[in-house]
Amino acid sequence: MSPVECMVLGLLYQGCKYGHEIDKVVTERHMRIWSKLTRASMYQALTRIEEKGWAKTTVEKDGNFPERKMYMLTDTGEKALKAMLHEGLASSEYVEFKISIYISFIYVLPPQEAIEQLTKRLKARMELMNTLPALSDEDDKRIGKKANHRLIKGYYQLEIEWLKSLLAELKDNLQEGYNHED
Repeated sequence: MSPVECMVLGLLYQGCKYGHEIDKVVTERHMRIWSKLTRASMYQALTRIEEKGWAKTTVEKDGNFPERKMYMLTDTGEKALKAMLHEGLASSEYVEFKISIYISFIYVLPPQEAIEQLTKRLKARMELMNTLPALSDEDDKRIGKKANHRLIKGYYQLEIEWLKSLLAELKDNLQEGYNHED
């Protein structure tokens, strides 16, 4: 299962779209914050989806603008999307915390350098939280959007709290140095 294909099929399920329009929706919904979807991977997925018969295309020409492909979900594309949703919702994959790799070897850096780098990460996470739109129950009735929004905000809020706690611990132990054992 390709998460990118699932995302693109899901957006096509909402109606016919051309590539630039899909990219615009991805940006408006902040989907790149919680996925590895790039513009290139989206267009590659559109090509694969068309080759697999999950979408059919028509070419449109509007005035002096270049031709563009309009993508429409097929019945087999809808079945593929539903199969991906079944697999993805029931999956038990582990969340990958890349930061844990670096935390495991934090003792290699002098404490002050580690504090500086973690402070940069904390600042970046706080800035990211400020870019996430506020969303109340009245704003949008789509359960998937609201659930994703709560998950992403909750995760980053938890990471911010964890970083603050870790920084406080590092600052408290600045004089003592690190314990080199995990």
